This record gives sequence, C-alpha cells and structure tokens, in this order.
Amino acid sequence: MNKKGISPLIATVLIIGFTIVIAFLVITWMGGKTSDIMCQESCEIEGNQACSNFAGDLSLSSGDMVDLDVVNAGAQTFEFSISCYENDGSLISSGKPNFLNNIYTYTCLNVSTSFKVIPKVTPIIDDCEDCLAVTCAEIELTA
Repeated sequence: MNKKGISPLIATVLIIGFTIVIAFLVITWMGGKTSDIMCQESCEIEGNQACSNFAGDLSLSSGDMVDLDVVNAGAQTFEFSISCYENDGSLISSGKPNFLNNIYTYTCLNVSTSFKVIPKVTPIIDDCEDCLAVTCAEIELTA
C-alpha cells in the first residue's frame, strides 16, 4: 500500500479555514440584509410619525383657492406630496408643496366647501438610501 494523501493535520487546517471563510461570508451577507431591514423600518417609523402630525399641523387659508399649510415641527426632513380630492373621490389636484421656513404650502384649486387631503411622506435619513413613501390617512377638511 503505497498510496499518498494529505496528512490529517493539513486536512484539519483546510476544514477550519473553509469554515472560517464561509462563516465570514454568511455574517457579511446577513449584516447587509439586517441593515437594509432596519433602514426600511426607520423610514416607515419616521413616515408614520410625520403622518400622525399632519392632521394637527394643517391650517387653511381660503379664497377662490384653498392654501394648505403644513408646519414641519420635527427635526426630520422629508419629501412631501399632497393630493386633494372631492368628497366623491374625484381628484382635484396633486403635487409637491413649496417649502419655506419649515412650512409646506400647497394650493388646492376649485375645491368645494368640504374636501379630502391625502399626504404622502418620504423620509430622508442620512444612513439609509431609497426610503419608501408612506401614504398617510386621508384628512377631511372644510374650506
């Protein structure tokens, strides 16, 4: 029997080396997935918090048009869009408000005395990319 193979010591070192490399790859992959999940959760929490503040922050000034003013009282920055609907569900207008001095202002054109507003918030978080937009609950307003 003159067969040669690798010694048990070398085989053990190779197995341990492969195990360490595979463990490192799995930990790196899972760390990236966990970070993505935590970012999306943070975005959703920030978006929902901004949504909960909208109902109390909306103020109206009316004439032929209705100006909606939303105060950004928090330190969090976000992108914001708003849609105005008649009570029957037909869209009046939709767009991004102007932002000046922590106040978002949007004008709903040709509204009746009672209408609905549906804000949509996209938080901007430094460590997270591509936050998803959170659609807030509809808010009924009277002009």
